[in-house]
Amino acid sequence: MSKNRSKGRRGYSFERVRVVYSPKYTAGRASLQSKIKQLYGKLNKNFLCDKKNSIIDEINKAVIDWNAEFSPRNEIDLHGMTREAALDYVEKKVEERGHIDDLTIITGQGHHSKDNQPVIKQGLLKKFRSRVQVNTENPGKLVLVKRQKLS
Repeated sequence: MSKNRSKGRRGYSFERVRVVYSPKYTAGRASLQSKIKQLYGKLNKNFLCDKKNSIIDEINKAVIDWNAEFSPRNEIDLHGMTREAALDYVEKKVEERGHIDDLTIITGQGHHSKDNQPVIKQGLLKKFRSRVQVNTENPGKLVLVKRQKLS
C-alpha cells in the first residue's frame, strides 16, 4: 500500500491511506444514514417543539450508538449530529479516555448543513483551539491532539 504524507498546521503529519471496510461496517453505516435521513425528513413536518426535540435526540443517540459499535477506539464520526450534541459527545469521549491518544474526529465538510457551513467543525476548532489539527487531505476530518503531560 502506498502512503502519501502531507503536513497540517503546526507540522502535524497526515497520511493518505485507502481504508477497506467490512461488509458489517458498510451495512451499519448505510442503515444509520438511512435512519438519519428519514428522521430529518420528519423534522420538516409541522410537529410541536417537543416532538421535534424528541426526533433530534433520537438522531444524536443513533450516531452515538453507531460509534460505540463500529468506530475504532481513537476515532469518532459525528455525521448527522447537531452541533451542541456533537460538542458534548466529543468532550465526554475525551474525559472518558483521559485523552491518552490523539482522537480523529470526522465532522464532514458541512455540505448538508444550513448554508453549507461546517458548524460542528467550527465549534470544535473554537472549543479546542490549538489542540485541533485539520486534515489537509480531507478537511472534514480533524485530529484532536492529546495533551502533553506536565513535568
